[in-house]
Amino acid sequence: MKYFHTLAIMTLLVTACHHKDDPDPEPQIADRTVLVYMAAENNLTPFLKNEFKEMRQGSKAISDKNNLIVYVDAADANTPPYLFRFNNGLITDSVSMEESNTADPTVIYKVLSTAIEKYPAREYGLVLWGHASGWNVSKDSIEYTSALGARGSQGRHKSYGVDNGRNDTWSASGKSINMVSLAKVLERTGQKLKFIFADCCQFMCIESAYELRNTCDYIIGSAAEIPGDGAPYETVVPAMFSQNATFYKQVAEAYLAQESYGYREPLAVVKTSELEALAAETHNALQTFATQAVSEENPYLDLNGLIYYQGSNYGTHHYMYDMNDIMLRFASNDVYTRWKDVFLRAVVYRTPTFGLGGQWMTEPVANNIDFNSFTLDDTHYGGVSMFVPQYPTANYINQNADIRKMSWYYAAGLAEFGW
Repeated sequence: MKYFHTLAIMTLLVTACHHKDDPDPEPQIADRTVLVYMAAENNLTPFLKNEFKEMRQGSKAISDKNNLIVYVDAADANTPPYLFRFNNGLITDSVSMEESNTADPTVIYKVLSTAIEKYPAREYGLVLWGHASGWNVSKDSIEYTSALGARGSQGRHKSYGVDNGRNDTWSASGKSINMVSLAKVLERTGQKLKFIFADCCQFMCIESAYELRNTCDYIIGSAAEIPGDGAPYETVVPAMFSQNATFYKQVAEAYLAQESYGYREPLAVVKTSELEALAAETHNALQTFATQAVSEENPYLDLNGLIYYQGSNYGTHHYMYDMNDIMLRFASNDVYTRWKDVFLRAVVYRTPTFGLGGQWMTEPVANNIDFNSFTLDDTHYGGVSMFVPQYPTANYINQNADIRKMSWYYAAGLAEFGW
């Protein structure tokens, strides 16, 4: 009873000193706020527990001047989507949010806006966690596709954020958002990000990077598949908050240190301010060899034997080829040298091949994934994939049509060759 009276008096004193006209205290401006957007209403839900454990550990290494914010939507009927902060190993500021679809542009915008408003900072980073399939086009929150047990994709029309819309199942089928729409959502926030780190499959393709060029300074990701357990956040989290100019290299190298299925993950980092110059130089290079490399009988480039990134669930029909390897094969020495100079200004980091073991880190689905049919060395490998239209068989007809919806197709001059 004595405690109650004391508490009541303290409350009255605090109330008496606060006037309605007094402005609310200004929120503390952090050095950097990073939002981890976890699209897990699918078969990735079982990986959340370990990811949280790693993030909890990683958050102990960042200062209170930084904010590690997580939004998660899991396949759990008893738990609605929620937003929270990791602070020195503890979960704080947990807020439940309404049930929704993580691939919906409106939801993505709302979560981003909430994080920016609630956790203001001098700069922001975004982690995209979940399934993805590169630049592939999906009808936003409409078209249903499927994904592999790892974060690769079987569906041909899917980009990021598979959400199955069923909280009681770990199904890998669901709705996705395409890169064109994702770019529009990010631009709508009015806040250019310091970086986007894609902890999802096949994100590091030139088509997606170019679409997102106005949304962030750097894009960090892999052109290949990644396993379901994703990044090692106990070391990646501190790297994401580093104030070093080459913090992105620390992120990529922390990921490289992780081994899965006996292999490691190829990552690259794109500096977005250099992408328009790369598109122009790619356009120039294509003009020097595209018409000579094809004929009326063979109107498409022969890409056999080049480095590719996606799994062999498409049989031998690959479409995510290494763009450096393409240019190395077809361009003259002088043209390639000029192109490579611009390429290296845009691709500021790529995992060295000596640590990759000759094969991408991926889940051995049905033991039919083969990444040994090409030469993997630092001369051929560039770390970024590019699509070049192929014979419009059933394996390519959709990609040949969908690539025309991407800005890169026109900026790099692919449209000029009848592809």
